[in-house]
Amino acid sequence: FSGGMRDLFDGVLQNGARIVEKLRTYKNPIYIYLPPKCELRGGAWAVVDTKINPERIEMYADETARGSVLEPEGIVEIKYRDRQLIKTINRLDPVVKALKREEGNTSINPAVKHGNESAIQARQQALLQPYRSVAVGFADMHDKAERMRAKGIIRKMVPWKNARRFFYWRLKRAVVEEALIK
Repeated sequence: FSGGMRDLFDGVLQNGARIVEKLRTYKNPIYIYLPPKCELRGGAWAVVDTKINPERIEMYADETARGSVLEPEGIVEIKYRDRQLIKTINRLDPVVKALKREEGNTSINPAVKHGNESAIQARQQALLQPYRSVAVGFADMHDKAERMRAKGIIRKMVPWKNARRFFYWRLKRAVVEEALIK
């Protein structure tokens, strides 16, 4: 769900809140598995977050699953806007750096200085899309199962072909542990 007014009127938000409340107080093991090519995003992510009931909820994922609150493009739009991309271009591009160095020279005539400013802006605009693509690629790397595992969001990557066996033994262990505690 998107969390907008329509979701509010359609009862989606209320149902999501009801699910969260039930998960928060649930006393049995809860296993969440992100299957191959799965993408868990936005409000769905918020509803099944392991922080709701960290003692009971465990999240696992296939190697090809992805997850984050926002899509990579959305993250770049919010966290790495054009202003930051232009700063990065100014810092990394040798042509822009040379033009800025030349522009900083006080002995240069104003017409040449204006030409350099135009050349810098043209170069920045030409590089903006490739730099944005790299930023989206970088943000996309953070959605992968390996990164979710490194950040502690999922406990383990479980290949699809082993999932049934893995969860059988994981649940069996949880049942035995629970019986020993009681």
